[in-house]
Parts: sequence; C-alpha cells; structure tokens
Amino acid sequence: HEYNQDNKLILTTFQTYLTNNWENEARRTYVYDQAGNEITSLLELWQNNQWTNTSMVYNYYSPENRRDSLLLQKWDGNNWQNYWRTSFYYDSLTTFLNLLIAQLWTGNQFQDYLKLRIINDELGNQLQQLQEIWNGSAWVDYTKYIYTYNAGNFLTNRLLQYWNGSDWENSDQTIFTYDAGN
Repeated sequence: HEYNQDNKLILTTFQTYLTNNWENEARRTYVYDQAGNEITSLLELWQNNQWTNTSMVYNYYSPENRRDSLLLQKWDGNNWQNYWRTSFYYDSLTTFLNLLIAQLWTGNQFQDYLKLRIINDELGNQLQQLQEIWNGSAWVDYTKYIYTYNAGNFLTNRLLQYWNGSDWENSDQTIFTYDAGN
C-alpha cells in the first residue's frame, strides 16, 4: 500500500508468491479531489510483463461531499467502454443513504438493473435492505436483509430472505448471529 501526504491510499499492489519469487498480479490506483473524496480508481492487471488497464471507477459528489453516482468502465483493449452506473439517494432529514439504483450499459444506453432500498434507525444503523431487480417493465422484489442490533449498537443478527413470487422466505444459508454476552 502507498499513501499520499494526506494519508490517503493512492496505490495497492497485489502479488502472488510463485517459484521463490513475488510476481505482480494486479494494482489499483486512487485519485482524490481537494475535499479528499475518491474521484477515480483504476484497476490494472499484470499481463505479458506490463500493467494492462482493466476497469476504471469514476465517483461524482454533491456540494455536500456525498457520493451522488459512480460510473464503472471496462477497457476493451483500445478504449474505455461504459459498463455500470449507480446513483445514490439520501434521506433529506438524516442524510443517510436510503436508495441506490444500478444500471447496466446495454448497446448504447443504460438500462435499469438493481434497486436497493435501505431503512435506517436514527443512528444510521441499517435495519432493512430490500433488493429489487428490473424485469424489463417493472421492479420485482428479489432479496431482503433484516438487521438487529444490541443496546451497544453492535450488529447481532442478519437475516436473509428471498421473494418466492408471493411471500418472503428465510434463506437456508447461514444466518449471521453474534452474541456478546448480553
């Protein structure tokens, strides 16, 4: 990891130990604006003994320094191509994130893909996260996470549910439960 004079991460290099030697695998380079917000993140892979562009994330911020959107582009060998865009929306009273909408680049335009609705408590703890998928004409329920906290605001339970078309069903995956003795 490398940091700038403001102690912001500017470079992360990933290496693998092969044949008694460390070999480059990938690196990510970060650029920040004057307010300290990350504005770009470039991912490169080590191929044929050189760094090769893979993907670039562009972050856009409001005047209040809240991330309003991000754009992910992939390198096609010659040019950057749009791939993914996410827009972030915040509660006007609490300023907590309460909605994001992700879109995929299809052909020559962005198409809705995923909507995430978030319900927070007054401290900003996520109580519920509802994921909806765009089916081409409407948003359809997909998954729901329900979070529980103890009196010390530590996450104690995360329940995952899937929408079966008419009702929510608990996931058969391991459900996160933490008990700190209270």
